Amino acid sequence: MFFSVAIKYSLVSFIQFAIKKLNFFFVGLFCLLTPVKKNKIVFSSFEGAWLGCNPKYILKELLKQNLPFEIVWLKNKETPKNIEFKDKIKYVDYKNKLAVLKELASAKIWIDNTLKTDLFKLGLIKKENQFYINTWHGSLGIKKLFYDTDNYSPSDEYKELLKKEFDYCDLMISNCDWEENVYKSAMKYSNEIKKLGHPRNDIFFEDSKEYKNKICKEFNIDSSQKLAIYMPTYRNSLSNIYYDLDFAKLKKTLEEKFKGNWTILVRSHNFNLKKNIFKNQEVYDVSFYPDSQELLAASDILISDYSSCMFDFALAKKPCFVYAKDIEEYNIERGLYYSFNKTPFLVAKNNDELTQNIANFDEYEYQKKCNNFLNEREVLEDGKASYRIVELLKSIMGYEI
Repeated sequence: MFFSVAIKYSLVSFIQFAIKKLNFFFVGLFCLLTPVKKNKIVFSSFEGAWLGCNPKYILKELLKQNLPFEIVWLKNKETPKNIEFKDKIKYVDYKNKLAVLKELASAKIWIDNTLKTDLFKLGLIKKENQFYINTWHGSLGIKKLFYDTDNYSPSDEYKELLKKEFDYCDLMISNCDWEENVYKSAMKYSNEIKKLGHPRNDIFFEDSKEYKNKICKEFNIDSSQKLAIYMPTYRNSLSNIYYDLDFAKLKKTLEEKFKGNWTILVRSHNFNLKKNIFKNQEVYDVSFYPDSQELLAASDILISDYSSCMFDFALAKKPCFVYAKDIEEYNIERGLYYSFNKTPFLVAKNNDELTQNIANFDEYEYQKKCNNFLNEREVLEDGKASYRIVELLKSIMGYEI
């Protein structure tokens, strides 16, 4: 009886393994045999989760210039409900892997802001006449990544997938030398890096009124209100403990310090999304709004913890405060590249400290620290990153200007 069961499960496992390998082989063969369209670009952001981040702003510049390219965006059809550019580009459901593989296999250029390891695991192959640009999704980030993390121990299979990811990637985009060094150490990346700035940060060099009006209209907020947004980063734990801000106290403190009437927005990280966390609190949950940069541009104040959004916000020179009650635990779990003391931001571990930091906020000192922080790192952000990258795309495509 024992041996018959063992043989049965071994046979099932072998069959599953064989099917997986055959699928991998045929997907690779399909990719190799699919002709590449010289004018086709396929975009993706956060594995189809959002129409946002750096890829969106590259897309906006492409459409602004009305270039004769075939553009495909890989997006989960469930989100967001309001689809931008729907009459100008083609959308393909990211969950339909066969359709996704078909689009990528025939594209001249891939543009993404995160990993394609899920697709490489299926057998996706990038051909020699294709070009892969990874813009990544953070800049000047304080939290450690991949191999820079002390306790990072991926499986052998995932190590191979990561190696394929960054071997296939032809170009990564940065805004300073410090960031380029992170790519090299954390990702073991050795291909080309261009310091062009991050397209998603172009928004901070535009008039923010347009975005404030857009956000207020979307969430039915009086546009005369001042906006504060809380944007915590990803946690391995899905606990709600990191959402224990005293929002009523925060609102009162903001009104006392900065005057006016304040509305508080909350955006969870897309990997920690939970509905109805804030249903009994006087805040607007904007977690499912597709473009976090528009939320930042619309807001007057940011509260975060370890998210790179803080460094994006610093470009606008608007006040940002750190609420990091778990800083010791997070430093063990993930690790930080540098101390918060080297940033422009005041750090609080509890609600009382946050209240005190806001009450004692010095606008002049903050502006000076923001300028020093950006200047010391020689950060290239001037509102023209999207334009520079589109010029690069034209060159790759062989487009005659």
